[in-house]
Amino acid sequence: MYLFEGGKGETEAIRNLDVSIHTKPKTYTLYAGLEPCIMCMGTLVMGHIRNVVIAARDDYGGAMDLIKYSKFARSKDIKIIWLDNELGDVQRAFQTIRELIYNQDEEKRSQMLQDFCVYNKRGVDAAVRLVEDGFLEGRALREIAVAEVFDALTERIYQE
Repeated sequence: MYLFEGGKGETEAIRNLDVSIHTKPKTYTLYAGLEPCIMCMGTLVMGHIRNVVIAARDDYGGAMDLIKYSKFARSKDIKIIWLDNELGDVQRAFQTIRELIYNQDEEKRSQMLQDFCVYNKRGVDAAVRLVEDGFLEGRALREIAVAEVFDALTERIYQE
């Protein structure tokens, strides 16, 4: 069984898991686009989830490293798979596009993009090139298929 965080967050995915039907949560895998926050990390520990796959690290709110400081959490033997290189660049590229379009505070936007570059510079650079190339120009975001943006980003991320 796989749990996807799909916009409501890891906490909601775990809370909505019907344990009367899904009786073996320790065998399930939670997939997160961004490193879970402390509340979500605690929920997955207490919700008996033992496998987590994470696309991108979050230096602001990510809390998975806190597991090592808790004897209780460590005893749960949670397996964490980081996909920084495979999916992190794409995750950060989408976040970068959002920042470039909606964040009007130049200083904050610049700082965020600099922070995103710590782990996923290729994704940030790809998103900046996508916007600079005019890919989104004159198009409403709701009219563009996610697959089209994904393809355009991955093409730029993996350009040599």
